Amino acid sequence: MEGTTARTDRLLWSSGAGLALHLVLQLFAGLVLSFAYHGQPALAHSDVAAMHSGGGLRFLQGFHYWGSALLILQAALHVAASTWLGDFRPPNGRRYIGSLLILLAALGFQLTGNLLPYDRHGVQTAAIEAGIAARAPVVGPSMAKAMLGGNGFNEGTLGIWYSLHHLAVPVLALIAPAIWFAGRPRESSPARILLILPAALAASLAFAVPSPFGSIATPADFDAFADKVSWYVWPLHGAMRLFERASSSAGWIGAILLPGLLVGFLFLLPFIGKRISLAWVRGILAGAGLLLIVGALGFAGSFAPLTGTRDPVANASGSGQPATNIDKAMAERGRAAFNKVGCADCHGKDGASGSGGPTLTKSWQRHNDSDYYVRYIHNPQSVKPDSTMPAFPKLTDVELHELAEYLRSPKP
Repeated sequence: MEGTTARTDRLLWSSGAGLALHLVLQLFAGLVLSFAYHGQPALAHSDVAAMHSGGGLRFLQGFHYWGSALLILQAALHVAASTWLGDFRPPNGRRYIGSLLILLAALGFQLTGNLLPYDRHGVQTAAIEAGIAARAPVVGPSMAKAMLGGNGFNEGTLGIWYSLHHLAVPVLALIAPAIWFAGRPRESSPARILLILPAALAASLAFAVPSPFGSIATPADFDAFADKVSWYVWPLHGAMRLFERASSSAGWIGAILLPGLLVGFLFLLPFIGKRISLAWVRGILAGAGLLLIVGALGFAGSFAPLTGTRDPVANASGSGQPATNIDKAMAERGRAAFNKVGCADCHGKDGASGSGGPTLTKSWQRHNDSDYYVRYIHNPQSVKPDSTMPAFPKLTDVELHELAEYLRSPKP
């Protein structure tokens, strides 16, 4: 087969088999943990805290957390190697599709599972990811509403994500290994180290490094949008910011459209692989990798801690007292500008019903300094490096100050 040798083909088979077996182990670990967890806001955090307190559940929870992270990394590397070497061509098409499904299942488990501890990080990042989904044209707001079960994060959101985590994603996780093992069997013996290495690493990390955990979320976190993103979506956030350099409304292209097109292209490869040059496939793969690397390292800021507390870093807040020198006419012009220049697309009309961003009707309680808002709107990352808000560098100084006056003025 073009691009592979008998040795590399054997290693790819062994790596894929190790992925499939590790996914099955993670399914079993999740099943056991589900008996000690309740997907309800009043119980979720205390359930996970009990798992962290020690004993067998602590190990199993750590194995589940670190194992799912390793599963993403190995699956991504395995799919990249399989694509680069042309392993999507017959007779390996089923194995290739099975590997892609394993990667999607691993991402699905990590995305939906991040909220389950119901700590501040989990809640804030769930709101952030739904907010980014809301930026997609036409279908974005509906996607975000479906993700959150309403116009914003609410107490019912946890139930939706938990149902996805322990019902919907496991179905995919069962189908993926079945498809993989239905592929052409290996004639030679597998590389056994690749069969056991992923699970062995996860078990070692579970013994040595407690999984991160934070303090319980409160309603104030539902609309905070203040935390750093998780590592597994970090490159996508970088791609989003990269496209926002061209236009403040183009971030969804890097975060949603191009990744979706890449996944669709990879799924088509087993069917079109004979009609497309491997050099073209490698070029597309290299371009996608370069986009994610440049975006992550150049534009994404930093991601949330991998160990210890997951609590967001506290930001300086205002006194809660309204500013005393509000120019009402200027604030009214700022309100009109807010609804005209794109702010309302994420924060709702007058900032009163955020979907792609937080509700801003109480922003004056956190900050009542005009200069803060001017700097933040012009370039959010200059004030808060990890902000997911797009910059608005084309607004005039007058427009920036009018918007600032509106945001710092008390709302009914």
